[in-house]
Amino acid sequence: MVVKVVIAEDDQRMQLILRKTLEGLEDVKVIQEVGDGLALVEAVEKLKPDVVFLDIDMPRMDGLAAAKEIVDIYPQIFIIFATAYAQYHQEAFDVYAFDYLLKPFKLDRISRTMERVKGIIKERKLAKLYEKKVEGVGSLQKLMVQDNRRLHFLDTRNIVMVTRDERKTKIHLTGEKVIQTTDSLETLEQRLNGRHFFRTHKGYIINLNMLVSMSPLGKSTYELILANTRQTALATAEKAQELKKRFLLR
Repeated sequence: MVVKVVIAEDDQRMQLILRKTLEGLEDVKVIQEVGDGLALVEAVEKLKPDVVFLDIDMPRMDGLAAAKEIVDIYPQIFIIFATAYAQYHQEAFDVYAFDYLLKPFKLDRISRTMERVKGIIKERKLAKLYEKKVEGVGSLQKLMVQDNRRLHFLDTRNIVMVTRDERKTKIHLTGEKVIQTTDSLETLEQRLNGRHFFRTHKGYIINLNMLVSMSPLGKSTYELILANTRQTALATAEKAQELKKRFLLR
């Protein structure tokens, strides 16, 4: 397993240091180096790397803006900031940063971070293999989801709904518990297919067993009340009609 890395850094000296350090690690390959945020987004779209190392202050598009774009393109990517700006720490983690390295950083810190990345990638592959083996087993009620730090195995009967808002995918469970995941809404829709879940809106998947009521909210939108949560979901008029058909309400 080779971990593919793209570096985004407008300082050529720092770019060289990062490349030499990463290339000195086992099973790590730098596949592209760019000098600005826009070029980074284009590289991720084209190359689908496992990891990006990026600075905050870059021309054309800063690192935070680029990270937001990247998360939408490739939610499972590992985003690692390498910057001199300590004040953007929280904003970085709001866009799923896996790590935040402050310059000047010790080179062994990069090694430790990459070992964590490799460990999580290995866990993801093993978990997907497990999920594939048990696929189709009628008694299985578990859904595997992941964030940047761990894998979660959720009982699908406890999932109330899944939402996508402000570039974040959230799984709402009974008891008002919420898990934020790197999986996209489209990926979860496919994996929940056939398990009593329904995509009602571009930002919502609901558990049909949790649906309590539905009422118009304007001309083209409906509000859905669900059991076990104080939050409501939305449905388009077209999806509301599909819901009625599913429940034989013509």
